[in-house]
Amino acid sequence: MKNFIITLSFLLSFSAQAEYKIGDTATYATISNGQSFDLKNDVLAVDAENDLMTIKQTVIMNGSVLQQNTTDEKISDTEQNEFIFDVCLQAPISLNPRYETITVLAGTFNTCHISAKDETGAEFNGYYSKVLFGFVKITKTGTTDNTDLSLELKSFKKL
Repeated sequence: MKNFIITLSFLLSFSAQAEYKIGDTATYATISNGQSFDLKNDVLAVDAENDLMTIKQTVIMNGSVLQQNTTDEKISDTEQNEFIFDVCLQAPISLNPRYETITVLAGTFNTCHISAKDETGAEFNGYYSKVLFGFVKITKTGTTDNTDLSLELKSFKKL
């Protein structure tokens, strides 16, 4: 995955023009280590001057809250996820960049699909679009340590 991150770094030198607001939220249907749950991200605070937003992340399983934590994240990092859609075909050929329309629980989206394998053979697929937090679907499969992961946009609200 390290090579993937390095290869993708040129994309991260740009930023999009997203504007986050308190109350923006996105929920992802998630499967990790064989467990299915929802991962909900809520924007609690936005400090554009300092490039920070506070996100409350909630893990929900079968309607019950299992865990909540609050973190500060750089707004520009999330905007860069959205920007990947704009520069998709400029990504290195090793990432097999292509535009695809995919349907997930939240609807049908035009996405930039990039894929890569890490040094262990695990495969990463990312589907990026102009949506809250920038990604519609992410999968990581074939891991040697059984940390396969799938996140799919289930719902979102942008104020």
